Amino acid sequence: MRPTQAVLIAISLAGGGIPAPASPFAVEVVESQGPFGAPPYYDNPGAVLGAPAAWFYDRFAAMSGGATNRRVKLVEGAYNVSPAPNSTNLLVTLGGGSRIIVRFDEPVSNNPANPYGVDLLVFGNAFYTATTTVHDATDLTACFLTGGNFSEQVKVSVSPGYTGLSGEAPNDPGTWPWHRFDSGPYADTGFPTQAHPWDRAATNWASGMMDFQKPVNPVMQARLEEGGVSVADAMDLYVGSGGGTGFDIEPSGFPSIRYVKIEGIDPDFTDGEVDALSIARPAVVGDALSIAPQNLADGVDTLFYQNPAAPLDGRLSVRFSALDDMARMATAPLTNLAAWAPLPGVALNAVQVDVSPLPGASQTAYVAAVGLSAGGGYAGNGSDLVLLQSSGTNWTVLPFTFDPVGRRAVTEGITNCSAFALARIVGPIVSIALVTNGVEVAFSPAPALTYGIQRSGDLSGWTTLTNISPSTTAPVRFTDMSPPPGRAYYRVAASAP
Repeated sequence: MRPTQAVLIAISLAGGGIPAPASPFAVEVVESQGPFGAPPYYDNPGAVLGAPAAWFYDRFAAMSGGATNRRVKLVEGAYNVSPAPNSTNLLVTLGGGSRIIVRFDEPVSNNPANPYGVDLLVFGNAFYTATTTVHDATDLTACFLTGGNFSEQVKVSVSPGYTGLSGEAPNDPGTWPWHRFDSGPYADTGFPTQAHPWDRAATNWASGMMDFQKPVNPVMQARLEEGGVSVADAMDLYVGSGGGTGFDIEPSGFPSIRYVKIEGIDPDFTDGEVDALSIARPAVVGDALSIAPQNLADGVDTLFYQNPAAPLDGRLSVRFSALDDMARMATAPLTNLAAWAPLPGVALNAVQVDVSPLPGASQTAYVAAVGLSAGGGYAGNGSDLVLLQSSGTNWTVLPFTFDPVGRRAVTEGITNCSAFALARIVGPIVSIALVTNGVEVAFSPAPALTYGIQRSGDLSGWTTLTNISPSTTAPVRFTDMSPPPGRAYYRVAASAP
Protein backbone atom coordinates (compact mmCIF):
# COMPACT_ATOMS: atom_id res chain seq x y z
CA MET A 1 0.00 0.00 0.00
CA ARG A 2 1.39 3.39 -0.96
CA PRO A 3 1.19 6.53 1.15
CA THR A 4 -1.35 9.15 0.19
CA GLN A 5 0.18 12.27 -1.34
CA ALA A 6 -1.47 15.69 -1.23
CA VAL A 7 -0.90 18.16 -4.06
CA LEU A 8 -1.44 21.88 -3.47
CA ILE A 9 -2.60 23.72 -6.58
CA ALA A 10 -2.53 27.53 -6.70
CA ILE A 11 -5.06 29.02 -9.14
CA SER A 12 -4.31 32.41 -10.61
CA LEU A 13 -7.35 34.68 -10.56
CA ALA A 14 -7.87 38.11 -12.06
CA GLY A 15 -7.02 39.73 -8.75
CA GLY A 16 -3.83 37.70 -8.21
CA GLY A 17 -2.81 34.21 -7.09
CA ILE A 18 -3.97 32.34 -3.98
CA PRO A 19 -1.08 32.23 -1.50
CA ALA A 20 -0.13 28.82 -0.20
CA PRO A 21 -0.76 28.39 3.52
CA ALA A 22 2.28 28.56 5.77
CA SER A 23 3.71 25.15 6.53
CA PRO A 24 3.99 23.99 10.16
CA PHE A 25 7.13 22.06 9.16
CA ALA A 26 10.66 23.24 8.39
CA VAL A 27 10.76 24.65 4.86
CA GLU A 28 14.42 25.47 4.10
CA VAL A 29 17.90 24.20 4.89
CA VAL A 30 19.77 27.45 5.54
CA GLU A 31 23.15 25.85 6.20
CA SER A 32 24.55 22.34 6.48
CA GLN A 33 27.91 20.73 7.13
CA GLY A 34 28.78 17.03 7.27
CA PRO A 35 29.79 14.40 7.86
CA PHE A 36 26.41 12.82 7.26
CA GLY A 37 25.33 9.21 6.97
CA ALA A 38 25.95 6.57 4.34
CA PRO A 39 24.78 7.39 0.82
CA PRO A 40 22.34 7.10 -0.81
CA TYR A 41 20.00 6.78 2.16
CA TYR A 42 21.15 9.01 5.03
CA ASP A 43 23.35 11.73 3.53
CA ASN A 44 20.80 14.31 2.35
CA PRO A 45 20.22 17.25 4.77
CA GLY A 46 17.06 18.14 2.83
CA ALA A 47 15.42 15.00 4.23
CA VAL A 48 14.55 16.98 7.37
CA LEU A 49 12.17 19.29 5.48
CA GLY A 50 8.43 18.76 5.32
CA ALA A 51 6.23 16.39 7.30
CA PRO A 52 7.51 13.33 9.20
CA ALA A 53 7.66 10.06 7.31
CA ALA A 54 4.43 8.06 7.44
CA TRP A 55 5.62 5.13 5.30
CA PHE A 56 8.97 3.55 4.49
CA TYR A 57 10.33 0.83 2.24
CA ASP A 58 11.70 -2.14 4.19
CA ARG A 59 14.34 -3.84 2.04
CA PHE A 60 14.71 -6.56 4.70
CA ALA A 61 11.00 -7.45 4.87
CA ALA A 62 11.72 -11.06 3.95
CA MET A 63 13.51 -11.48 7.28
CA SER A 64 10.82 -9.97 9.51
CA GLY A 65 7.71 -10.82 7.49
CA GLY A 66 5.03 -8.50 6.23
CA ALA A 67 4.90 -6.21 3.24
CA THR A 68 7.86 -4.15 2.08
CA ASN A 69 5.89 -0.87 2.23
CA ARG A 70 5.29 -0.21 5.95
CA ARG A 71 3.71 2.29 8.29
CA VAL A 72 5.98 4.25 10.61
CA LYS A 73 5.04 3.33 14.16
CA LEU A 74 6.38 3.63 17.67
CA VAL A 75 7.80 0.09 17.54
CA GLU A 76 9.11 0.32 13.97
CA GLY A 77 10.87 3.55 13.10
CA ALA A 78 11.40 4.91 9.60
CA TYR A 79 14.55 3.90 7.76
CA ASN A 80 15.86 3.42 4.22
CA VAL A 81 13.71 5.43 1.75
CA SER A 82 10.04 6.09 1.05
CA PRO A 83 8.10 3.50 -0.98
CA ALA A 84 8.43 3.47 -4.76
CA PRO A 85 7.97 5.19 -7.13
CA ASN A 86 9.28 8.21 -5.19
CA SER A 87 11.95 6.41 -3.13
CA THR A 88 13.02 9.69 -1.55
CA ASN A 89 15.28 10.17 1.47
CA LEU A 90 13.45 10.03 4.79
CA LEU A 91 16.29 10.70 7.23
CA VAL A 92 19.71 12.22 7.61
CA THR A 93 22.33 10.85 10.00
CA LEU A 94 24.45 13.43 11.84
CA GLY A 95 28.07 12.44 12.34
CA GLY A 96 30.52 14.08 14.71
CA GLY A 97 30.98 17.76 13.79
CA SER A 98 27.91 17.91 11.56
CA ARG A 99 25.15 20.51 11.68
CA ILE A 100 21.97 21.43 9.86
CA ILE A 101 20.17 24.77 10.25
CA VAL A 102 16.56 24.95 9.08
CA ARG A 103 14.01 27.75 8.79
CA PHE A 104 10.26 27.82 9.46
CA ASP A 105 7.78 29.90 7.48
CA GLU A 106 6.07 30.98 10.68
CA PRO A 107 7.62 31.86 14.05
CA VAL A 108 7.64 29.16 16.71
CA SER A 109 6.22 31.03 19.69
CA ASN A 110 6.64 30.43 23.40
CA ASN A 111 2.90 29.94 23.77
CA PRO A 112 1.64 29.24 27.31
CA ALA A 113 -1.51 27.70 25.81
CA ASN A 114 0.49 24.93 24.10
CA PRO A 115 -0.05 21.54 25.77
CA TYR A 116 2.56 20.88 28.48
CA GLY A 117 4.49 23.98 27.40
CA VAL A 118 5.83 22.22 24.27
CA ASP A 119 6.45 24.63 21.37
CA LEU A 120 8.63 22.62 18.97
CA LEU A 121 8.67 18.95 17.92
CA VAL A 122 11.66 17.13 16.39
CA PHE A 123 11.17 13.69 14.78
CA GLY A 124 13.80 10.99 14.31
CA ASN A 125 13.66 7.23 13.93
CA ALA A 126 13.82 6.12 17.55
CA PHE A 127 11.55 3.20 18.46
CA TYR A 128 10.39 1.20 21.47
CA THR A 129 11.46 -2.43 21.57
CA ALA A 130 8.69 -5.05 21.55
CA THR A 131 8.16 -8.67 22.57
CA THR A 132 7.54 -9.90 19.02
CA THR A 133 8.70 -9.19 15.50
CA VAL A 134 6.66 -6.27 14.22
CA HIS A 135 5.21 -5.47 10.81
CA ASP A 136 1.94 -3.96 9.61
CA ALA A 137 0.00 -7.22 10.05
CA THR A 138 1.05 -7.61 13.72
CA ASP A 139 -1.83 -7.54 16.22
CA LEU A 140 -0.72 -4.62 18.37
CA THR A 141 -3.06 -5.55 21.22
CA ALA A 142 -1.04 -8.78 21.68
CA CYS A 143 2.38 -7.18 21.27
CA PHE A 144 4.01 -5.55 24.33
CA LEU A 145 6.79 -3.07 24.98
CA THR A 146 9.82 -4.61 26.64
CA GLY A 147 11.05 -1.40 28.30
CA GLY A 148 13.37 1.32 27.09
CA ASN A 149 13.79 2.50 23.53
CA PHE A 150 16.40 2.53 20.82
CA SER A 151 17.60 6.13 20.40
CA GLU A 152 20.71 8.07 19.39
CA GLN A 153 20.94 11.56 20.85
CA VAL A 154 21.79 14.70 18.87
CA LYS A 155 21.67 18.26 20.18
CA VAL A 156 19.19 20.97 19.27
CA SER A 157 19.57 24.78 19.35
CA VAL A 158 17.05 27.53 18.54
CA SER A 159 17.36 31.12 17.32
CA PRO A 160 15.11 33.99 16.27
CA GLY A 161 17.61 34.69 13.47
CA TYR A 162 19.16 38.06 12.70
CA THR A 163 18.03 40.63 15.28
CA GLY A 164 20.18 43.60 14.25
CA LEU A 165 22.34 43.66 17.38
CA SER A 166 26.00 44.60 17.19
CA GLY A 167 28.15 41.81 15.78
CA GLU A 168 25.33 40.06 13.93
CA ALA A 169 25.37 39.58 10.17
CA PRO A 170 22.07 38.94 8.33
CA ASN A 171 23.47 36.07 6.27
CA ASP A 172 25.77 34.50 8.85
CA PRO A 173 23.89 32.21 11.26
CA GLY A 174 27.07 31.84 13.30
CA THR A 175 26.67 35.44 14.47
CA TRP A 176 23.01 35.13 15.51
CA PRO A 177 21.90 34.54 19.11
CA TRP A 178 21.41 30.82 19.81
CA HIS A 179 20.22 28.75 22.75
CA ARG A 180 21.41 25.15 22.87
CA PHE A 181 19.50 22.58 24.93
CA ASP A 182 22.70 21.18 26.44
CA SER A 183 20.87 19.43 29.28
CA GLY A 184 18.19 18.02 26.99
CA PRO A 185 15.84 17.18 25.61
CA TYR A 186 17.67 15.74 22.61
CA ALA A 187 16.54 14.87 19.10
CA ASP A 188 16.00 11.24 18.04
CA THR A 189 14.85 10.13 21.47
CA GLY A 190 11.29 9.83 22.87
CA PHE A 191 8.65 9.96 21.60
CA PRO A 192 9.02 7.73 18.51
CA THR A 193 6.89 8.66 15.51
CA GLN A 194 3.41 7.15 15.38
CA ALA A 195 1.98 8.08 12.00
CA HIS A 196 -1.26 6.10 11.77
CA PRO A 197 -4.16 5.37 14.18
CA TRP A 198 -5.07 1.86 15.31
CA ASP A 199 -8.60 0.45 15.43
CA ARG A 200 -8.88 -1.66 18.59
CA ALA A 201 -12.24 -3.18 17.69
CA ALA A 202 -11.03 -4.36 14.29
CA THR A 203 -7.49 -5.10 15.57
CA ASN A 204 -6.24 -3.37 12.46
CA TRP A 205 -5.11 -0.02 11.17
CA ALA A 206 -7.64 2.80 10.92
CA SER A 207 -7.88 5.44 8.24
CA GLY A 208 -6.51 8.94 8.73
CA MET A 209 -3.31 10.19 10.28
CA MET A 210 -2.07 11.07 13.74
CA ASP A 211 -1.37 14.73 14.54
CA PHE A 212 2.25 15.80 13.92
CA GLN A 213 1.67 19.15 15.67
CA LYS A 214 0.29 17.69 18.89
CA PRO A 215 2.79 16.84 21.65
CA VAL A 216 2.71 13.67 23.71
CA ASN A 217 2.45 14.39 27.43
CA PRO A 218 6.14 14.34 28.51
CA VAL A 219 5.43 12.41 31.73
CA MET A 220 4.23 9.43 29.66
CA GLN A 221 7.82 8.63 28.68
CA ALA A 222 8.57 7.01 32.04
CA ARG A 223 5.42 4.87 31.78
CA LEU A 224 6.22 3.73 28.24
CA GLU A 225 9.84 2.92 29.07
CA GLU A 226 8.80 0.72 32.00
CA GLY A 227 7.58 -1.89 29.52
CA GLY A 228 4.69 -4.29 29.96
CA VAL A 229 2.33 -2.01 28.03
CA SER A 230 0.69 -3.36 24.90
CA VAL A 231 1.56 -1.41 21.77
CA ALA A 232 -2.13 -0.58 21.34
CA ASP A 233 -2.22 0.81 24.89
CA ALA A 234 0.99 2.74 24.24
CA MET A 235 -0.63 4.33 21.21
CA ASP A 236 -3.60 5.31 23.39
CA LEU A 237 -1.16 7.07 25.74
CA TYR A 238 -0.15 9.23 22.74
CA VAL A 239 -3.82 10.45 22.65
CA GLY A 240 -3.78 11.14 18.92
CA SER A 241 -0.28 12.62 18.74
CA GLY A 242 2.13 11.64 15.99
CA GLY A 243 5.01 11.67 18.51
CA GLY A 244 8.24 13.63 18.34
CA THR A 245 10.61 15.01 20.97
CA GLY A 246 9.08 18.11 22.54
CA PHE A 247 10.97 21.35 23.28
CA ASP A 248 9.77 24.29 25.36
CA ILE A 249 11.57 27.39 24.07
CA GLU A 250 11.01 29.34 27.29
CA PRO A 251 14.53 28.52 28.65
CA SER A 252 15.97 30.26 25.59
CA GLY A 253 14.55 33.60 26.68
CA PHE A 254 13.31 34.19 23.13
CA PRO A 255 9.59 35.02 22.78
CA SER A 256 9.71 33.21 19.45
CA ILE A 257 12.22 31.53 17.15
CA ARG A 258 12.34 30.77 13.44
CA TYR A 259 15.56 28.77 13.07
CA VAL A 260 16.59 25.42 14.53
CA LYS A 261 20.09 23.92 14.48
CA ILE A 262 20.69 20.19 14.88
CA GLU A 263 24.24 19.08 15.67
CA GLY A 264 26.19 15.88 15.90
CA ILE A 265 28.72 16.48 18.69
CA ASP A 266 31.42 13.97 19.66
CA PRO A 267 31.56 11.80 21.64
CA ASP A 268 28.05 11.27 22.99
CA PHE A 269 25.76 13.10 20.56
CA THR A 270 26.44 11.59 17.16
CA ASP A 271 24.92 9.18 14.65
CA GLY A 272 21.34 10.12 15.46
CA GLU A 273 18.81 10.51 12.66
CA VAL A 274 16.46 13.44 12.08
CA ASP A 275 13.35 13.15 9.93
CA ALA A 276 11.35 16.37 10.41
CA LEU A 277 10.62 19.37 12.63
CA SER A 278 7.18 20.74 13.46
CA ILE A 279 5.59 23.71 15.20
CA ALA A 280 3.47 22.50 18.12
CA ARG A 281 -0.05 23.92 18.13
CA PRO A 282 -2.42 24.83 20.95
CA ALA A 283 -5.19 22.34 21.65
CA VAL A 284 -8.62 23.38 20.41
CA VAL A 285 -12.09 22.45 21.63
CA GLY A 286 -12.63 19.07 19.98
CA ASP A 287 -9.20 17.74 20.97
CA ALA A 288 -8.28 15.27 23.70
CA LEU A 289 -5.21 15.52 25.96
CA SER A 290 -3.79 13.44 28.77
CA ILE A 291 -3.08 14.52 32.34
CA ALA A 292 -1.30 12.60 35.12
CA PRO A 293 -0.40 13.16 38.79
CA GLN A 294 3.22 13.81 37.78
CA ASN A 295 2.06 16.76 35.67
CA LEU A 296 0.62 18.38 38.81
CA ALA A 297 3.87 17.71 40.70
CA ASP A 298 5.78 19.38 37.83
CA GLY A 299 3.54 22.45 37.96
CA VAL A 300 1.76 21.63 34.68
CA ASP A 301 -1.72 21.46 36.17
CA THR A 302 -3.82 23.31 33.56
CA LEU A 303 -5.02 22.20 30.14
CA PHE A 304 -6.06 24.94 27.71
CA TYR A 305 -8.32 24.61 24.68
CA GLN A 306 -8.68 27.31 22.06
CA ASN A 307 -11.43 28.28 19.64
CA PRO A 308 -11.01 26.11 16.49
CA ALA A 309 -12.04 29.09 14.34
CA ALA A 310 -9.67 31.52 16.11
CA PRO A 311 -6.68 29.76 17.73
CA LEU A 312 -5.70 32.88 19.70
CA ASP A 313 -9.09 32.88 21.44
CA GLY A 314 -8.99 30.69 24.56
CA ARG A 315 -12.32 28.93 25.09
CA LEU A 316 -11.74 26.48 27.94
CA SER A 317 -9.29 25.92 30.77
CA VAL A 318 -9.30 23.03 33.24
CA ARG A 319 -6.93 23.34 36.21
CA PHE A 320 -6.49 20.18 38.29
CA SER A 321 -5.80 20.55 42.00
CA ALA A 322 -6.06 16.80 42.70
CA LEU A 323 -5.74 13.74 40.44
CA ASP A 324 -5.20 10.15 41.49
CA ASP A 325 -4.18 8.51 38.19
CA MET A 326 -3.56 9.07 34.47
CA ALA A 327 -6.57 10.41 32.63
CA ARG A 328 -7.73 11.37 29.16
CA MET A 329 -9.62 14.64 28.90
CA ALA A 330 -11.73 14.90 25.75
CA THR A 331 -13.64 18.00 24.66
CA ALA A 332 -16.31 18.80 22.10
CA PRO A 333 -18.18 21.96 21.19
CA LEU A 334 -21.90 21.99 21.92
CA THR A 335 -23.28 23.24 18.64
CA ASN A 336 -26.84 21.90 18.83
CA LEU A 337 -28.01 23.57 22.03
CA ALA A 338 -31.64 23.09 20.98
CA ALA A 339 -31.21 19.44 21.98
CA TRP A 340 -30.43 20.50 25.54
CA ALA A 341 -32.55 22.13 28.22
CA PRO A 342 -33.13 25.85 27.48
CA LEU A 343 -30.43 28.23 28.64
CA PRO A 344 -31.27 31.28 30.75
CA GLY A 345 -29.84 33.72 28.26
CA VAL A 346 -27.69 33.94 25.14
CA ALA A 347 -25.02 31.23 24.91
CA LEU A 348 -21.50 32.66 24.64
CA ASN A 349 -19.63 29.37 25.02
CA ALA A 350 -20.72 25.76 25.46
CA VAL A 351 -18.48 22.69 25.66
CA GLN A 352 -18.63 19.03 26.59
CA VAL A 353 -15.79 17.83 28.84
CA ASP A 354 -15.19 14.14 29.57
CA VAL A 355 -12.45 12.80 31.87
CA SER A 356 -11.80 9.05 31.65
CA PRO A 357 -8.98 6.68 32.70
CA LEU A 358 -6.15 5.94 30.30
CA PRO A 359 -5.02 2.31 29.78
CA GLY A 360 -3.38 1.08 32.95
CA ALA A 361 -5.21 3.59 35.16
CA SER A 362 -7.98 2.98 37.64
CA GLN A 363 -11.21 4.94 37.68
CA THR A 364 -9.92 8.48 37.91
CA ALA A 365 -10.85 10.78 40.80
CA TYR A 366 -10.03 14.46 40.48
CA VAL A 367 -10.83 17.98 41.61
CA ALA A 368 -10.66 20.72 39.00
CA ALA A 369 -11.46 24.35 38.31
CA VAL A 370 -13.22 24.81 34.97
CA GLY A 371 -13.05 28.14 33.15
CA LEU A 372 -15.14 29.16 30.14
CA SER A 373 -14.32 32.24 28.08
CA ALA A 374 -17.01 34.77 27.18
CA GLY A 375 -15.16 35.47 23.94
CA GLY A 376 -13.30 38.43 22.52
CA GLY A 377 -16.50 40.38 21.87
CA TYR A 378 -17.54 40.44 25.52
CA ALA A 379 -16.73 43.72 27.32
CA GLY A 380 -18.70 43.34 30.57
CA ASN A 381 -17.53 42.71 34.12
CA GLY A 382 -19.14 39.29 34.49
CA SER A 383 -22.17 40.49 36.44
CA ASP A 384 -24.49 39.65 33.54
CA LEU A 385 -23.11 36.13 33.05
CA VAL A 386 -24.31 32.79 34.32
CA LEU A 387 -22.18 29.62 34.31
CA LEU A 388 -24.03 26.32 34.16
CA GLN A 389 -23.37 22.58 34.18
CA SER A 390 -25.72 20.01 32.71
CA SER A 391 -27.04 17.14 34.80
CA GLY A 392 -28.31 15.48 31.62
CA THR A 393 -31.81 16.92 31.71
CA ASN A 394 -31.38 20.34 33.31
CA TRP A 395 -28.77 23.05 33.82
CA THR A 396 -27.43 23.78 37.30
CA VAL A 397 -26.14 27.26 38.05
CA LEU A 398 -22.52 27.23 39.30
CA PRO A 399 -20.82 29.87 41.44
CA PHE A 400 -17.89 31.51 39.65
CA THR A 401 -15.28 34.22 39.80
CA PHE A 402 -14.70 36.39 36.76
CA ASP A 403 -11.21 36.82 35.32
CA PRO A 404 -11.31 40.18 33.48
CA VAL A 405 -7.98 39.58 31.71
CA GLY A 406 -8.99 36.28 30.14
CA ARG A 407 -12.70 37.23 30.13
CA ARG A 408 -13.36 33.86 31.78
CA ALA A 409 -15.85 32.62 34.32
CA VAL A 410 -14.07 30.09 36.56
CA THR A 411 -15.80 27.65 38.90
CA GLU A 412 -13.96 25.59 41.51
CA GLY A 413 -14.37 22.12 42.99
CA ILE A 414 -15.61 20.19 39.94
CA THR A 415 -15.34 16.44 40.51
CA ASN A 416 -17.50 15.19 37.66
CA CYS A 417 -17.10 16.98 34.34
CA SER A 418 -19.95 17.03 31.82
CA ALA A 419 -21.43 19.77 29.63
CA PHE A 420 -20.77 23.38 30.60
CA ALA A 421 -22.26 26.57 29.21
CA LEU A 422 -21.63 30.25 29.74
CA ALA A 423 -24.56 32.51 28.93
CA ARG A 424 -25.22 36.23 29.04
CA ILE A 425 -28.38 36.96 30.98
CA VAL A 426 -31.07 38.65 28.95
CA GLY A 427 -33.91 40.40 30.76
CA PRO A 428 -37.42 39.15 30.03
CA ILE A 429 -40.06 40.96 28.00
CA VAL A 430 -42.34 42.52 30.62
CA SER A 431 -45.99 43.55 30.34
CA ILE A 432 -47.67 45.87 32.87
CA ALA A 433 -51.41 46.34 33.29
CA LEU A 434 -53.84 47.99 35.69
CA VAL A 435 -56.06 45.37 37.31
CA THR A 436 -58.87 45.60 39.81
CA ASN A 437 -56.67 45.27 42.90
CA GLY A 438 -53.50 47.01 41.72
CA VAL A 439 -50.81 46.79 39.02
CA GLU A 440 -49.97 43.44 37.43
CA VAL A 441 -46.44 42.71 36.21
CA ALA A 442 -46.16 39.67 33.91
CA PHE A 443 -43.24 38.00 32.11
CA SER A 444 -42.01 34.63 30.89
CA PRO A 445 -38.95 33.49 32.90
CA ALA A 446 -35.93 31.56 31.81
CA PRO A 447 -34.89 28.57 33.91
CA ALA A 448 -32.34 28.75 36.72
CA LEU A 449 -32.54 32.53 37.28
CA THR A 450 -33.84 34.71 40.08
CA TYR A 451 -36.03 37.69 39.18
CA GLY A 452 -36.40 40.81 41.22
CA ILE A 453 -39.59 42.82 40.55
CA GLN A 454 -38.78 46.43 41.30
CA ARG A 455 -40.66 49.75 41.43
CA SER A 456 -39.57 53.38 41.23
CA GLY A 457 -41.32 56.71 41.35
CA ASP A 458 -38.60 58.66 39.53
CA LEU A 459 -36.36 56.11 37.69
CA SER A 460 -33.62 56.91 40.18
CA GLY A 461 -34.23 54.88 43.31
CA TRP A 462 -35.67 51.39 42.98
CA THR A 463 -37.46 49.28 45.58
CA THR A 464 -37.57 45.51 45.27
CA LEU A 465 -41.12 44.33 45.79
CA THR A 466 -40.33 40.61 45.62
CA ASN A 467 -37.76 38.09 44.42
CA ILE A 468 -38.96 35.07 42.49
CA SER A 469 -37.05 31.93 41.48
CA PRO A 470 -39.39 30.06 39.12
CA SER A 471 -38.99 26.31 38.87
CA THR A 472 -40.55 26.23 35.39
CA THR A 473 -40.80 28.47 32.36
CA ALA A 474 -44.52 29.07 32.94
CA PRO A 475 -45.50 32.79 32.80
CA VAL A 476 -45.09 34.69 36.07
CA ARG A 477 -47.75 37.18 37.20
CA PHE A 478 -47.24 39.46 40.18
CA THR A 479 -49.71 42.07 41.44
CA ASP A 480 -48.56 45.18 43.28
CA MET A 481 -51.54 45.64 45.55
CA SER A 482 -50.29 48.92 47.02
CA PRO A 483 -49.12 51.05 44.08
CA PRO A 484 -48.33 54.68 44.89
CA PRO A 485 -50.74 57.37 43.78
CA GLY A 486 -49.95 59.10 40.54
CA ARG A 487 -47.04 57.69 38.51
CA ALA A 488 -44.90 54.53 39.03
CA TYR A 489 -42.32 52.64 37.01
CA TYR A 490 -41.72 48.88 37.11
CA ARG A 491 -38.85 46.69 35.97
CA VAL A 492 -37.75 43.05 36.29
CA ALA A 493 -34.03 42.42 37.03
CA ALA A 494 -32.73 38.94 36.18
CA SER A 495 -29.70 37.46 37.95
CA ALA A 496 -28.11 34.14 38.77
CA PRO A 497 -29.22 32.79 42.16
